[in-house]
Amino acid sequence: MNQKAIAYIDITHTYYPNNFRTARVAINKIEPGELVKIRLKSGKPLLKIPKSLEQAGHKIRLVNDNRDGTYTVLIERG
Repeated sequence: MNQKAIAYIDITHTYYPNNFRTARVAINKIEPGELVKIRLKSGKPLLKIPKSLEQAGHKIRLVNDNRDGTYTVLIERG
């Protein structure tokens, strides 16, 4: 599988539920099977957003610790 994302969004400066809405809008703009990278803060955003996106039918392909208090999550649209 090609791990190259076609979209990237940074939601480190938004708060829940707005950061989830922003992530969902970005995912809805791509085709099923395509990837998007989302940069988010550790803590609640890291716990809630990937889980909510999985429940919506998308696949979490990678979670990378950026070592600055943020994470990059690679998501495949379901």
